Amino acid sequence: MTMVIATDGSELARKAMDAGFELARATGDAVLLVTAWEMPVGDFGIPYASVATTEILDVERNGAERIVSEAAEAARAAGVEAETVLREGNPAHEICDLAREREARMIVLGSHGWGALRQALHGSVAAGVIRHATCPVLLVPGEE
Repeated sequence: MTMVIATDGSELARKAMDAGFELARATGDAVLLVTAWEMPVGDFGIPYASVATTEILDVERNGAERIVSEAAEAARAAGVEAETVLREGNPAHEICDLAREREARMIVLGSHGWGALRQALHGSVAAGVIRHATCPVLLVPGEE
């Protein structure tokens, strides 16, 4: 079986990865570490790419590559074999699409536990994953 563990490089994501690694060791599941990045958007939701050079896109992509590379190192340190996947697009949709494509048993990711107002302002990858996932989702909560 396969487990998808999503990371954005944050401390909360690291906590979720640790929980996923522990579960993968117990179940023997293969691990897919995924990071999804989006084209940056400016005011009124207008993509910077309409006015930006490839430098901005390269910075975003390079940051995402660094995140999955660090996640792979964390997996090795935890004694877990993991494949890394880098996706471009809406993180919630990309995570769910990957899980569906690979017939994952589960998706593991962190959740800030934000209230409705803060979630509306900042968005929530976890909420999007819960809405669109076709497999169980393990949300690892952040600190209170």
